[in-house]
Amino acid sequence: TFSGLRTYLSAEDPLPVLGDRLYAIGEVLSDQQKMIVEDNLMVMPLDGIRPNLLSPTWITALQGLAEENDLIILDTLRRFHVCDENNGAEMAQLLGNLELIASRTGCSILFLHHTSKAALWNESGDQQQASRGSSVLTDNVRWQGYLTTMTPGEAKKYRITTEPISRYVRFGVSKANYHPGIHPRWFIRGTAGVLQPVDLVTQATKRIQRREAV
Repeated sequence: TFSGLRTYLSAEDPLPVLGDRLYAIGEVLSDQQKMIVEDNLMVMPLDGIRPNLLSPTWITALQGLAEENDLIILDTLRRFHVCDENNGAEMAQLLGNLELIASRTGCSILFLHHTSKAALWNESGDQQQASRGSSVLTDNVRWQGYLTTMTPGEAKKYRITTEPISRYVRFGVSKANYHPGIHPRWFIRGTAGVLQPVDLVTQATKRIQRREAV
């Protein structure tokens, strides 16, 4: 379901790129979905602005916004502070500010964050500690999802041979304090990078299905 106000704060992409992405997403939505998004989602481009959520001014501004929303999305966390991401004390203070705002307003705050290079090399982007920077960024959050590209091993498992495996991404939950999480889902990149759900079946499952059909 999609109810309540959401605000997406985009501090990474310039306005023309953001506009193109929103247009591409709109192309795959139904008329009803477009109406729901129009009524409940506000997009705020922050290109050229340097937010700092360790600044009292920015904390006050974000809290004011949170009082009017059920969810705020920060894209990406790196663009909302001037700290060293490997400094545990600074990251704890930053997340503490976000937690305080959420507690005071009842608004959930979701931030996008990059995966470490080591996790990419080791094909472990779905693990809790895959986040770049201090472990505080994982330890001090209540929920953590991941979006990781298909590995060569997974491509072999699902017999993906006709398309570049980079088009396939897997979404899942690597940490969930208040619910059991969800089963990972596969998506495929469509036009302009828009992700569309796709059902993939392993070769073992296909063999079972063939035997049952006989």
